[in-house]
Amino acid sequence: MLELNNITKSYQVGPTQLDILKGANLSVQEGELLAIMGKSGSGKSTLMNIIGLLDSPTTGSYTLNQRSITQYHDDELSAARNELIGFVFQSFYLLPRQSALENVMLPLRYRNMKETQSREQALLMLEKVDMAERADHRPNELSGGQRQRVAIARALVGQPRLILADEPTGALDPRVGKEIMDLFIDLNQREGITIIIITHDPGVAARCQRTVIMEDGRLRDA
Repeated sequence: MLELNNITKSYQVGPTQLDILKGANLSVQEGELLAIMGKSGSGKSTLMNIIGLLDSPTTGSYTLNQRSITQYHDDELSAARNELIGFVFQSFYLLPRQSALENVMLPLRYRNMKETQSREQALLMLEKVDMAERADHRPNELSGGQRQRVAIARALVGQPRLILADEPTGALDPRVGKEIMDLFIDLNQREGITIIIITHDPGVAARCQRTVIMEDGRLRDA
């Protein structure tokens, strides 16, 4: 599914070079449910941005879907983010003035899909995460767990091959967090979606098939 070889990422801050990733290596198979753990500042979010094509490495190689990302032009990178990858974040990032349905439809609008088809597909995704009855509700009318379910539906609506979830249970109480993890596990097992979860929670990592640890800009097996 994806492979990172000796990935580095550095930023220049005035006269100082900050080395965030220092030779990270990772191979993820199709259909895997993987947790990436690490302390704050260890480089987890930087790694996720590179895997999600939101940023590029300073050095090293990254192969996604059997293709090197260096072969992608800017418009192809945008298309790959929209079609291959679904994102789920701790803070949900739902548009406050839009209904749950309209939020889920958003990735399809970027594909210029017809409105009727977009609505139909978005409703199917909301049904999949048990949120169809709340389709017309705005985010401020939903609980934290419900908002995260809508965010997962939005990530799924484009039928991605990979879901990247950054601390998806971090803002939720333990009971709701368990429900969200149940949903991820079900999607992974029932539909074979590859899922990478960035987390600091050992309980979340324990429910994944495999865990790797980010330490000082490098990855190691747990």
